Amino acid sequence: MMRAGLATVEITPPPNVPLDGFETRKTGSQGVHDPLFARAIVLDDGTTRIAWLIADLVGMPAATTATIRTEGACRAGTTGDRIMVSSTHTHGGPSPHPVPGVEADHAAHARWLEALPAALGVALGDAAAALEPAEILHGRTACTEVQHNRRFHMKDGGIRMVWDNPDPADDARLGPVDPEVQVIEIRRAGRPRGVIAQFACHATAVTGGNFLVTADWPGVAVRELERISGDQGLWVAVAQGCCGDITPTPPRGTFEVCEAKGSIVAHAMMRALVGATPVRSAPLAAARVPVRLPRKIAGPDPSPAGGFYEGEVQVFRIGDLAIVGLPGEPFVEIGLRIKALPGFRGIFVGGYTNDYDDAELGYIPTSGEYGGGYEPTASRVAPGADDLLVSAAREALSRLNERR
Repeated sequence: MMRAGLATVEITPPPNVPLDGFETRKTGSQGVHDPLFARAIVLDDGTTRIAWLIADLVGMPAATTATIRTEGACRAGTTGDRIMVSSTHTHGGPSPHPVPGVEADHAAHARWLEALPAALGVALGDAAAALEPAEILHGRTACTEVQHNRRFHMKDGGIRMVWDNPDPADDARLGPVDPEVQVIEIRRAGRPRGVIAQFACHATAVTGGNFLVTADWPGVAVRELERISGDQGLWVAVAQGCCGDITPTPPRGTFEVCEAKGSIVAHAMMRALVGATPVRSAPLAAARVPVRLPRKIAGPDPSPAGGFYEGEVQVFRIGDLAIVGLPGEPFVEIGLRIKALPGFRGIFVGGYTNDYDDAELGYIPTSGEYGGGYEPTASRVAPGADDLLVSAAREALSRLNERR
């Protein structure tokens, strides 16, 4: 018998802490536009127990994830290797590490960072305490009105970023997007009690001129789905996809725009829920595969510098669905390649999972995109990292199938 438990904790930071996502911001937060939350789901089939934690943060370093797993494993009644820690990648949240170059209240920020793992451990424990019999459903739809690939491939062979305002007459093509909105619905006694939705788009509808704490469009989507579902008690979590090169379409920069974009995503989520059908029964399973991604020379030179980033790809099976968590900030094409792997009715693939630290890993471009533009220059990994991630995901998914 499948059981599910759901919980939410607020993680809004104190005033005047460093925000993350835009290097142009040199002072701390100036208030709160909307609160930040961490949402936990625990699933148990009587043999295996898994937990997925999704936080309204830009990301969390591996060391923080390790502490969360230690804090949460006992509370959740499982082991650390069966806890997945993901972030929505909002650029309106606090930095996951100290930022000494910003004029802010660093003591308050340090206290918030220190308290975060325990708070998220509480969320995992509360979800485990709320376990009840549940039915799991899956649905999907498409949404193309909100996102675009921010890398313009020009006719002269160069790459221009969207913020460079390239001339459309000189644009040969844009990179791909992932239009899919997938949902997992948790029902109890025939009633919807929880929804996890995944969509790949940077949470940057509000831009670097904003100094108010915000969950950006994922926060709007949560509130709007609660509203249009008619159930203000509905538990909703938005899981980020692979959006290293995907941003909201213009216009951007105001909370009115953010509300509009989040509302569009929420209505897509609702369409997916309307068509959701029960997942095929199968034991829960979890697996992790280590990855060693080659480091590159700093800056635009993609040549290997020697040494490797050591991380992991983590996967869950829920019936005939799979959840794939990737480290860093993968390009959308990496997610599309993994979603195309066989063996599952649906595959949720997201970055910013278990380890996101832009000073350590950052962007993971596809190998063909190292010809220019912002992300390959900022990336810490060399060409070929994309193939290694896909290979690790393939291996991890095959391990899930071995445990049926």
